[in-house]
Amino acid sequence: MRDLRVVIEAVAAVPATDVARLVLGVQAAIRRAAHVVLGRPRIATYGRYEAEVEVATRLRLVRVERGSCVFALPEITSDVDELDVDVGMHDLGYRALHVLLDVLQEQPPQVDHRLARAVSQLADDVNVGGRTRRIRFETSDDEARPGRSAVIDETTRFRMQAAAHQPEHRQDMVQGRLVEADFERNQARLRQPGGEAATVTFDDELADDIQAALREPNLFVGEVTFNRKSGHAVHVVLRRIVAPNEQLMLPGMREYATPAGQRRINR
Repeated sequence: MRDLRVVIEAVAAVPATDVARLVLGVQAAIRRAAHVVLGRPRIATYGRYEAEVEVATRLRLVRVERGSCVFALPEITSDVDELDVDVGMHDLGYRALHVLLDVLQEQPPQVDHRLARAVSQLADDVNVGGRTRRIRFETSDDEARPGRSAVIDETTRFRMQAAAHQPEHRQDMVQGRLVEADFERNQARLRQPGGEAATVTFDDELADDIQAALREPNLFVGEVTFNRKSGHAVHVVLRRIVAPNEQLMLPGMREYATPAGQRRINR
C-alpha cells in the first residue's frame, strides 16, 4: 500500500478543526501537484483532466491518531491511459505526491504558483508558525524508493507565499491571429480565439514571419505570461510561429473541433 502519514506538531492539543483542515489541505496540494505532473494544462483544456485527476489523487483516510492522519493513495490497476499524456492513471497520484515532497524537501528556485498557493493555504489553515509548529510528511518504503520525509514549517509557509505571488510565465504556445504589428518597436497585438488580447514582442529576425502571419490563425511559441485569474495569455516573448500546416506534426499536439465548429490545438 502506498501510504502517507501527516503529523501536526503543535504546541498544545490539536483541535479537531485543524485535523479536518489538514485532510482537505493535503488533498488539495496533491491534486494541484498532479497538474504539475501533467505539464500544467492551460485553463482552456483544464476540464479534460479534472475527473481523471480526481480519481488518481483521491486520498483514503486510513486512520486518525493523536496529532496525525494516515492516508493511502488509490490503487488503480487499469493500464488504460485516459489522459492523452505520458503519465499512466495508475502512477499519477504517486508521482504527484513525490512532486509535493520534492517542493518541500529540495526547495527548487521555481514552484508552480498554484501548488505554492495550495501549500501556503494548508499552512495558513492550521496556523503553522503559531499554534502549529510544523506539519511533517512521512512515506513508507515501497518497491520504487525508500521512505521519505518533508516538513511545512514557518519558513516553508513564507517561501510558498512568495512563490504564489510570482508572475506566471513559462515556455508555452498560444493560438490566435496577429491583428497589428509595430516593426519599429518590435511589438504586435495578438487576438486569441475568445477575443482576449495579448502583446507579442519579437526579435528583428522574426519580422518577416510576423509580416507573413498577420491576420492568419497561427500558433505562437515562446515565453508566455498568463493572467492567473482567467488563464489567458497577456504577453508572449516570441521564439517561433507555427503555421496551421505544421501544427499536427508537433509532438504531443492534436487538433479537435469545438461545438461552434472552430478549430483548436491542445497538448
